[in-house]
Amino acid sequence: MKTLHALALLVLLSLIFLSPIFTDFSKWGRKDWDQHTFYNAVPIKTVREYGQFPLWNPYYCGGSPLLANIQSAFLTPFFVFPLLLGEIDGMKLQVVAYFIAGLIGMYFLAKKTGIKGPAAILPPMLFMMSSMFSLKVREGTTTFFPVALLPWAFLFFLKSLTDKKHIISTALVLALIFFGGGHYALPYAILFLAIYASLHSFEKRNLTPMLKLVFICALTLLLGAVKFLPSLEFFDEQPRLTSANEGTTLNIAAHAFLDRNQEHTQWLEGQQYWWHEYGSYVGAVPLLLFILGAVFCFRKTWKLALMALLFFILYLGSKSPVNLWSVLHSFPVFSSMRIPSRFDILIMLCSALIAGIGLSYVARKLSEFFAKKRIAVTAAKTALYLIVFGILAFSFADLTIVSRQNLANTFTFEPLNAIANFKASEHFYQTNATYELQGYEHSSLYPVFLSNRGKVDCYEETHPPISALHIEDSGYRGEVYLLNGRGNATISYFSPNKIIVKIDAGENDTLILNQNYYKGWRTNYGEADAMDGLISKRVTPETKRMKFYYLPKSFIFGSLITVLSTSILFVYMAVICRRPSLK
Repeated sequence: MKTLHALALLVLLSLIFLSPIFTDFSKWGRKDWDQHTFYNAVPIKTVREYGQFPLWNPYYCGGSPLLANIQSAFLTPFFVFPLLLGEIDGMKLQVVAYFIAGLIGMYFLAKKTGIKGPAAILPPMLFMMSSMFSLKVREGTTTFFPVALLPWAFLFFLKSLTDKKHIISTALVLALIFFGGGHYALPYAILFLAIYASLHSFEKRNLTPMLKLVFICALTLLLGAVKFLPSLEFFDEQPRLTSANEGTTLNIAAHAFLDRNQEHTQWLEGQQYWWHEYGSYVGAVPLLLFILGAVFCFRKTWKLALMALLFFILYLGSKSPVNLWSVLHSFPVFSSMRIPSRFDILIMLCSALIAGIGLSYVARKLSEFFAKKRIAVTAAKTALYLIVFGILAFSFADLTIVSRQNLANTFTFEPLNAIANFKASEHFYQTNATYELQGYEHSSLYPVFLSNRGKVDCYEETHPPISALHIEDSGYRGEVYLLNGRGNATISYFSPNKIIVKIDAGENDTLILNQNYYKGWRTNYGEADAMDGLISKRVTPETKRMKFYYLPKSFIFGSLITVLSTSILFVYMAVICRRPSLK
């Protein structure tokens, strides 16, 4: 099967698979889509209306770093869709773009691992069309969308083993995963590559694969420093430690991978989270192909099979007889992660490739059988293609039917102008307002943002301590005020990263902004101060104007490192490409 034909088929299948999310383009998503639509809407407004780089989010938790939030995703190239088309339409196209990128990356990875012919179509189908991705779409956890780039990271790493230029390609993909908000996808990708590199080094009795991975990780940090440094600074200030006591029972695992009902409104015994944290339906036929690939092609699949087993043990977490999750959880970064069932992502990456190898094995055996029976070449090829494409067609139909209902239930909220009490405020202020959306209990981050207000009571575990007060609080004194109250202070200009205040102080006083203080806030009179957790600065009667702006050093240094390292790599690649090839 020609590559161009295979790619065209994959794009067509993706459009069929995802078609339910486009039934009404004006509607927006339920559940976490509120939070994640908000994550995209704020940087869009910051860039479009104010022409600023999105560094600070005044609409979130009383004010919080935006770029430094590991879930921010505006640096990814996929952000171009929301930026140009708006968050509602653009994020739907973002789903399609990630989905197609995952399919294509997995197809080329399948070819790289030796899967030939139409069988190479199966791994991308299993990895992207299992309920794993569609459930993330339904739930609105868009920070898991970058898992679609994992096949590309693995593909380029495999290529880097024989061509050092692809060390750069691998690092670029890893940086893009982090830029896309892949706070789980990036550690998972590095863990996956680390285990594979270790096994490959053991097989070849050569440490080069592991050394290359170390260089890849270092290069990833340099290329992504513009976001890594602010995020590491924020993470150091606000660590998030989680428990290692979570686990997945074998019964839940069986339902997750084999149960065709992937809505699961009824919780199973031992289930701790909503079903989107478990579901990864692939079905019985791909499971059979996985077994065939693992058993009869063991010399080819042993590394992937062993990795699938390791990730399954991690997937079980505390419910596993060998609790590897507690060991991994003791390491930095992983100590802040939770829900071990999310390792289904890496299980699927390994298993999809093994199933594809299993299908190749079936095709090869059928071909040998037809040759042994001396069946005409044309008839044998026709029969072989019918069988292989029949398996592919069955798998596609099965996966689509199972996931279709989940996708159909994704975008169900009417446009916000349909909310009777929805009205935008002329001036920004902090609030705890909520909006009832079709009877659904909602965090209302997105509607409150569109009403030009900030949500103090926010849905987030990593943010500065909330000191800002909302307008409904009895202690609320305005969005800017003088501590002693002798004089006036009014905001003359408001934007996410910069606020200008007119001041008429009757005495030496402290000017306070009703937003959480975080280091990086400055004024035209030097560094801003913290007063009871709020942004502040001392003023005198002579101070008539104060400009507050957010510009952390971590962003400045990170930007310089990213620009410098990118420029050096660009020059290096230009020199390499201009060298005459040696024959």
